[in-house]
Amino acid sequence: RRHQQCGLRVGHAGTGAGTLSTKSISAAQNSNNPFTFLVSSALPQGSYSLAISAASQYSTITSSVNIRVDQCFGSSMSVSPSALEMCAGETRTASATVSNLGTKPDVFSVTASDGPISLRLDRTQLQMQGSSSAAIQLTAAAPVGTSPGTYPILLSAQSANTKETKSATVSAKVLSTADCHAIGLTAEKL
Repeated sequence: RRHQQCGLRVGHAGTGAGTLSTKSISAAQNSNNPFTFLVSSALPQGSYSLAISAASQYSTITSSVNIRVDQCFGSSMSVSPSALEMCAGETRTASATVSNLGTKPDVFSVTASDGPISLRLDRTQLQMQGSSSAAIQLTAAAPVGTSPGTYPILLSAQSANTKETKSATVSAKVLSTADCHAIGLTAEKL
């Protein structure tokens, strides 16, 4: 059997589509010798037609391969309302939305910062399909005796696949006792 050495080349409308696992292949007549094309992570989403050529001293063979590049993983997080007002001893709620912007399923761990405001999330883990969103209920409580002021609450969602974290902030304003329990007193003549 006669072996023939072939050089491989990839042509693409643009540059940086990816790389071949090898630049040349030695194959016997009527045999196969597989190789891999690694798509560049910098390649934007879309469909591409790649021309792969094998050339020897005797001939050149070209074949086209169509590939589709998708965003497999990505996420966002938002919260509404973004500001809560409460008196010490009161509770308020907000809804956070985690969106899986990728095409692949992902699991997100959700956390909230703690401080003088007591926080509770109705769930802390989300199993999501690609291109989907899920809502989480945040309950914020200002314990009796909480000093008046504005306290930031940081909500975060971390992807199990990429370890990327997206965050959103809720501003919790605890009002003063005078604003919460204002009592008006009017003197009357007897």
